[in-house]
Amino acid sequence: MLVDSHCHLDFPDFEGRMDDLRAEMAANGVTHALCVSVNLDQWPKVMQLADRYENFFASVGVHPDQDSAGALAVADLVERARSPKVVAIGETGLDYYRLEGDVEWQRERFRTHIRAARAAG
Repeated sequence: MLVDSHCHLDFPDFEGRMDDLRAEMAANGVTHALCVSVNLDQWPKVMQLADRYENFFASVGVHPDQDSAGALAVADLVERARSPKVVAIGETGLDYYRLEGDVEWQRERFRTHIRAARAAG
């Protein structure tokens, strides 16, 4: 069994190509995929994929370079994680490669993701 543990199948590059993509996954022995959220605006599209395909799962979170996303609430992430198809909180972390200046907001967001993951179990 092979699992793609980090993919972004909700991105425009894959629009209208899901049947071919799923066939290619099967041909290469990839049985499951974790569709990783990069922001909450696009999260419904990630969930649509997870809900539509039995072997797709989702995460909920905001990528660390998405500074325009604003503040996150632990309760909001936990609520979104209640779906049995959500198996992770993220995409998250600390990403200093693309950012300059004060990134305390990024560290606080990372802490919010950690709190949400703990609360969601």
